[in-house]
Amino acid sequence: MSEYGSSTQLVCRAFEANVNEVIERLEADRHVVVRLVMIRPATLSEGLKASQPDMLFSPLAVPDVEIEPARRAEMLGTYMGSSQKWAVVAVDLDGTLIRGTTASLHLGEWIGHRAIIEELERRFAEGEIDSADVADGDAPYYKGRSIAEVADAMAGAPCIDDIHEGVEQLASRGVDALLCTVTWTFAAQCVADRFGFSAVSGTVMHVDGDGILAGRVAQYFEPEDKVAFLRDYCESRDLSMDQVVAIGDGRSDLPMFDAAGFSVGLNASPAARAAASASVESHSFLDALRAVPGLLDE
Repeated sequence: MSEYGSSTQLVCRAFEANVNEVIERLEADRHVVVRLVMIRPATLSEGLKASQPDMLFSPLAVPDVEIEPARRAEMLGTYMGSSQKWAVVAVDLDGTLIRGTTASLHLGEWIGHRAIIEELERRFAEGEIDSADVADGDAPYYKGRSIAEVADAMAGAPCIDDIHEGVEQLASRGVDALLCTVTWTFAAQCVADRFGFSAVSGTVMHVDGDGILAGRVAQYFEPEDKVAFLRDYCESRDLSMDQVVAIGDGRSDLPMFDAAGFSVGLNASPAARAAASASVESHSFLDALRAVPGLLDE
């Protein structure tokens, strides 16, 4: 048996009489998922460093057993009972609730520096820079703008359908809906006020008197800070991170996907889809919520 990161590979004889028993025990004891995959003799001989590959038994009798951590969806199904309920749904903003663009791009179009933001966000998506670099490049263009003006501009941001209905359904079940984003908090708060989200995270800008933006970053916010934001929120309410559902679409959501009890990739990038417990392609927020086992059950 050899381990590679979070997955484990086990080479064994497929005709062992107790193979199903072994699989069931591994899945039950180690919280893993076991899959049998046939491999070619050449692959096997290389892996085992066999000196006489022709002496290896048939590939039909030698599966590659891949053991990977069970998806949270499968694991949660075993213990989400009457005493264990979802309590928080944390939702990304850019590319998730805001469709086909980001808050910064939308506001950049309004202010007139969209091309600069496009380049900054491209470099962030490719891992060349971090959120702090994006914030530093974007912040000066807001100097002298009022939060009220930003709110008017954000009202026209293109959002997916059924956000208000989804937040209402969560509230009726005692589940808090949070906006968990790395973008400007003043922009996120506009969306939160519009749809009823309980709290927001994000990058903070200095604000002068009378709600005028100063064009300087007051507090940076990286993707990893989403997890800290959620942990603080949960701890202050005596909740567990296992009770958190995370919904997002891209690189900045991967840390909270890993920390949350369940995650949904909504119109997500390949990396986010691979990391998520479930993946949904839809323009409806309700469809993302329905992908979570037990969340919207009556």
